[in-house]
Amino acid sequence: MTFKDFYNSGRISKLNTLEDTTKLHRLATDVIIYKDNVYIEMLKDGRFLYRPSGKGFGKRSVSLENVERFVFNELYESEINLFI
Repeated sequence: MTFKDFYNSGRISKLNTLEDTTKLHRLATDVIIYKDNVYIEMLKDGRFLYRPSGKGFGKRSVSLENVERFVFNELYESEINLFI
């Protein structure tokens, strides 16, 4: 999968779309759900957050692309390297 495939798979959804909302940040308003049900939270302060454990700071930025690249590298970069 390429980064383009990953970010093109994203769809903005309401919080109640997720089965478990207990891990969401208190400022989350919506989520962007990607392939494999990976999601990035959209926060009231205009930032985007990836924090799959629901704890800690996670990866947070005002740039969605920065967070998407972080998630892609964390989850799929090792897959890509297997084929090189």
